[in-house]
Amino acid sequence: MDVKDIELGENDALLSNKNSVTIFFKEKIDERDICSIVGEWYLILVIPDGRKMYVDEEAFSKSKPVNNEASKLADVSIAGNVILTN
Repeated sequence: MDVKDIELGENDALLSNKNSVTIFFKEKIDERDICSIVGEWYLILVIPDGRKMYVDEEAFSKSKPVNNEASKLADVSIAGNVILTN
């Protein structure tokens, strides 16, 4: 999935750099979209502020780059694209 193909709602946000994408969805997201953006095998982390972060379970084994924004939010090293929801 290309970043330009992601449909964002009025209250959603997207952070993108050359290495990774972090998407913030205010509402729920469809599992098909999670798999397209994050990866087929994903984990759901509850980060310190109580939000859910969907991360690629195999990101490091696939040599995906560290996602600095997501790592700061989760207070742990995260790689690849992530989705964040309330």
